[in-house]
Amino acid sequence: MIKTYTLYAFLLLLLHSSSDSYAQSLGKNYGDHSMVTDVTGKLYTWGYNYDGQLGLGTSGVNTHTRIPLLVGGALADKTVISVSGGYMYSMALTSTGVLYAWGRNSHGQLGTGNVINYTTSVPVPVKTSGVLLNKTIIQVSAGPLHCLALDAQGKVYAWGDGDSGQLGDGLNQDTNEPVSVQGLLNSKVVTQIAAGDGFSMALDSDGKVYTWGYGPNGCLGNGSNSSQGTPVAVSTAGVLNNKTITRIAAGSSHAVVVDTDGKVYTWGLNNFGQLGNETYTTSNVPVNVAERIGVMQGKTITKISANGNTTLVLTSDNLLFSWGSNTVGQLGYGSNFYANLNTPVLVQRNVALSGKTISHLGAGLDHFLVMDTDGMLYSWGRNTYGQLGDSSVTNRYDPVAVYQNILGPLPVELTTFSAAVSGKNVVLNWGTATEISNYGFDIERSSDKSSWSKIGFVPGNGNSNSTKQYSYTDNPGSANGKIYYRLKQLDTDGKYEYSKILEVNLGTPAEFALNQNYPNPFNPSTTISFSVPVGGYVSLAIFNLLGEKIAEPINKALDAGNYTVDFDASGLSSGLYFYTLKAGEYTAVKKMVLTK
Repeated sequence: MIKTYTLYAFLLLLLHSSSDSYAQSLGKNYGDHSMVTDVTGKLYTWGYNYDGQLGLGTSGVNTHTRIPLLVGGALADKTVISVSGGYMYSMALTSTGVLYAWGRNSHGQLGTGNVINYTTSVPVPVKTSGVLLNKTIIQVSAGPLHCLALDAQGKVYAWGDGDSGQLGDGLNQDTNEPVSVQGLLNSKVVTQIAAGDGFSMALDSDGKVYTWGYGPNGCLGNGSNSSQGTPVAVSTAGVLNNKTITRIAAGSSHAVVVDTDGKVYTWGLNNFGQLGNETYTTSNVPVNVAERIGVMQGKTITKISANGNTTLVLTSDNLLFSWGSNTVGQLGYGSNFYANLNTPVLVQRNVALSGKTISHLGAGLDHFLVMDTDGMLYSWGRNTYGQLGDSSVTNRYDPVAVYQNILGPLPVELTTFSAAVSGKNVVLNWGTATEISNYGFDIERSSDKSSWSKIGFVPGNGNSNSTKQYSYTDNPGSANGKIYYRLKQLDTDGKYEYSKILEVNLGTPAEFALNQNYPNPFNPSTTISFSVPVGGYVSLAIFNLLGEKIAEPINKALDAGNYTVDFDASGLSSGLYFYTLKAGEYTAVKKMVLTK
């Protein structure tokens, strides 16, 4: 039995039942509700629901739930690839680059163009007839009352509460539909966005950080306490001199960044010690986080996250450190004896995290979530409405396992299944993310998709929490034209499920074709297939958002035929990528989404 999930925290909680469910990635939100997507892109929510932020068609004090429920409506036939939540509202990004929103709309933060100060308990599309017309959104970040979006060309948009300039359009007023962020970012290619409480952050392709919005708390990091209605550059005169930033995160009123050397820097409000520099003094320029002997000295930071007034980091040697507010156990070190700490402390490695390798971080307003390499989730902090996902409403001062219940999984959920013609043979390749009680796979072939014959068997791996790859080579003899293949996955208890059907053309293709990669979205590998009706030089190349070629799996002369290429993106970051096929005068481009 195989099941994978894409999770978003704050929350993003994943569902737990001994080891049947697995997460893929975590996100950052503001709120006391939780969200999870399964491998098919279906969205589930639970927790606080006063303004319908669960998206279930209900709202009010008696509609909160600790039981994961499927979000339907406009998302019923959509593939959700990313989620972010604000205060009493939620945002979902689909694989087609379209955003949906639901919950409270007190400042227009849903971005639907409808009147401000209303609520909706079902997903509705963010308005696309204005500045988002023909735009493909690849990232979304929700602040408490305003929202940011990033498109495939590296441009930023905003909507919702704007009275402090956090929308970046220079108008300092609320808007109920997306507007373009102006000023310095017009000439930049933005790669990451982060929304705080009344301020916004962006990271460009040169590793520089820009901020705008509310300034009196110093969270703009530009050496001034003045609010800014358009982006300003974060100061590089001090600790960020000659530094290239790779990651950004926003708390309520503080900012966190990491450079290429794995060093972490902070700025903004520091009343709870959330800057981690051994003071409680607010700073309007970046400062070094303290590296005390025996704690974080010499550590390389690989991941960062920030909730309301607390910061969490992951090091290259698999240690978690936190600092800042600890009123409800957000630091995760086993106690709330200290209400706040202004220097890093080691997160408790109790029974829940013992022996676990952490891969992703997530955050809520007053709690944190982490995911291990097996896709299991752990959480700590405030749990008033069950947002920790451990089936209780008890605040937790050290990590607990998230209750990952089964959402009706199939015996096997394939991550890839593809076919390629090689001479007189057909090579079938497929992969799984995790396996529970997997006996193996019958390989079946048909000439008409009606009558099927078993042609082989490949044993499964039983129980496995890691990616497995399989292959089978078939010689269909004198068959010509189209033939069809499918897999019959067998559980050890006799249950089975069929895969999708693959069509293979054994003859010469009639025209050029570049097919959509499968799966899409993907993590970390996907399959690209194409057809060339005549022999000649062929190039299949992969490009990032900057137009830079990052891989070229095919760059040679090929005979006429059908081809399949497996692309591994393990070394790449999440986002939108493009792949192009060039053969003679034929050129085709398609996009694919990597989600980690």
